[in-house]
Amino acid sequence: MASACSNADRNPDDFVVQISADPDTMNPILSQDSISSSIASYMFDSLLDRDKDTLEMIPELAERYEISRDGLVYRYYLRKDAKWSDGSPFTADDVVFSFQTIMSPKTACAHLKVYYADIKSVKAVTPHIVEYVFSKRYFKALEVSSSMPVLSRKQFGDGADFNTHKENRLPMGTGPYLLKRWDTGRRLVLVRNPYYYGEKPPFSEIIFKIIPDNSIAFQLLKKGEVDIINLRPIQWKRQTDSEKFNKNFYKIKYFQPNYRYIAWNHKKDFFADKEMRKALTMLINRQQIIDKLLFGQAVEVTASFYVKGPDYDSSLQPYPYDPEKAKKIFESKGWKDTDGDGILDKNGKKFSFSFMYAAHSKMSERFATIMKEDFKKSGIEVGIERLEWGSFLKRVDERNFDALILGWSMPFESDLYQVWHSSQIKDGSNHISYSNPELDRLIETVRLELDYKKRTEIYRKIHRIMYEDQPYTFLFCEATLVVLSRRFDNVKVHKTGLDYREWVIRRD
Repeated sequence: MASACSNADRNPDDFVVQISADPDTMNPILSQDSISSSIASYMFDSLLDRDKDTLEMIPELAERYEISRDGLVYRYYLRKDAKWSDGSPFTADDVVFSFQTIMSPKTACAHLKVYYADIKSVKAVTPHIVEYVFSKRYFKALEVSSSMPVLSRKQFGDGADFNTHKENRLPMGTGPYLLKRWDTGRRLVLVRNPYYYGEKPPFSEIIFKIIPDNSIAFQLLKKGEVDIINLRPIQWKRQTDSEKFNKNFYKIKYFQPNYRYIAWNHKKDFFADKEMRKALTMLINRQQIIDKLLFGQAVEVTASFYVKGPDYDSSLQPYPYDPEKAKKIFESKGWKDTDGDGILDKNGKKFSFSFMYAAHSKMSERFATIMKEDFKKSGIEVGIERLEWGSFLKRVDERNFDALILGWSMPFESDLYQVWHSSQIKDGSNHISYSNPELDRLIETVRLELDYKKRTEIYRKIHRIMYEDQPYTFLFCEATLVVLSRRFDNVKVHKTGLDYREWVIRRD
């Protein structure tokens, strides 16, 4: 194996990262995928950020902030030395413009609008003071207002259609790096922002190489052509234990708020009934999948909360793998094999549906194969659809699917409204068309509750409803498995993960 630093064609001051596909857009207001968000984190700073260990809100583009006694007014005092990556000043007017753009009915960002629906106004008090006024108290008001994506009015305020704006591929930012080029299907290149107000970042360029095949990415890592990749569990377990490998690479494992799930489209007859969804969950041997596919690098989950966080109700045990009990539920709902062909049927309709997954996910591919075989044993016919990422997202947004496997990454404390409230069925992220009036009420209640202990009590009620309704089959929270070149020093794992800004490039 070549040394991680041995590639002579590379600039040692560059940082090369593998990504599995092109981002959907680099406009942070329009973006909905994790790849875009990951790249954007190098390009855009927020008014406030989270401390990577305490999770407390700390200054970034705003030097300080004030909150009114009634909890409705949030005033931010902006840095006067912050600039956009073309050298133009960052001002309160850019914040106002971005809020107006997000809330415009013409802007295709329903996933964002829900977070700002209770803001009455955003105004520039001075060029460096911006004020948010909420119509009601909201437990995430500080986080939501201070983390709102902000774009330059100068770049995007020209009256052109925002959703198809020519600058969506190369937006200006206020962060340590700017996007220099995007070669579709090959790479995105970030360079240092010469107008960045903060400490000079460690890398001269950050190159995001698009490598859909993780096995190829792993080989490039060992050759020194890539600095960091996320490993599949099988690679972590079987290909990274040699003394030589560990001499050249850090192996880093940590958990963050995420979970994998199966989405059942509730508009389809098979999945409209919660008892049917419970039965389907009982056909999936989740622990075996964790052991066999993920080599133990995951933890089962039972609802849409971080399994290692304080809001998760660990008293609710995962539904067992129990095909016999599932069969009895199907029979009680009228699904039987009346014609002897091995497939359950009801009123002349076969229990047959399509299962969709994204092509770049090897785990999803293997999962789909196992699921197809296991369901067949129980009289259910599953057709598999493998789609490229862009096509996959389009189908999800159009609600054009039967069932699929996907995952959510979350904040440490989530606002459940966007994904689970019934008002989000049409344009939000409630892609499965799930509706429960009691859950809606609890989600609305918890948004107004500023006492964290009281919110936790409500979360437990929400957790139980999700557990009983099985709107998804909640699968597992996977460990983040990272391999990083040892040509960097001062590498630490924080509660929020890794922070590249503190790394030091070795010069030996």
